[in-house]
Amino acid sequence: MTQVGVKDFFETMARSFMAGEYEAVASTHVYPGAVYIDGEVIVLADDAAFLRQIKDQCRKNYEMGVRRVKSHVVAQSLSRANNYSVWVMWQHFGAGGELLSTTNARYICRDNALGAPQIQLVEFIDVPACYSAADLERMTALPHRTRGTG
Repeated sequence: MTQVGVKDFFETMARSFMAGEYEAVASTHVYPGAVYIDGEVIVLADDAAFLRQIKDQCRKNYEMGVRRVKSHVVAQSLSRANNYSVWVMWQHFGAGGELLSTTNARYICRDNALGAPQIQLVEFIDVPACYSAADLERMTALPHRTRGTG
């Protein structure tokens, strides 16, 4: 996948988030998948688990005042055995266009048979601003959560 294709992929994902098309975003992931956040791992067994997670995150963003999300592909690694990393900066804007927060994440992807990216793993480089310490504590208590080693 070229960086132009990856850029388009994440721009489409941002539009889908804002349109509430969470099923479309879920279809871009490989299951089981994983999300690394704040030294913890959330295992997403299927699209239903992903949908619960992403709807919660988007609801929290909305409560924070986020009305628009924009993705910026910062870098992409070379493909090795059809696996590659993509580093993305997500910008969250308020109703007046003001930047409220940014979240940086690394995505481990592979291309499907049609050459489109599929997300296997998400590693948040910084904790999304929409998550409070209490949210992270609650998530730690979930059975699909494990402590990272490293």
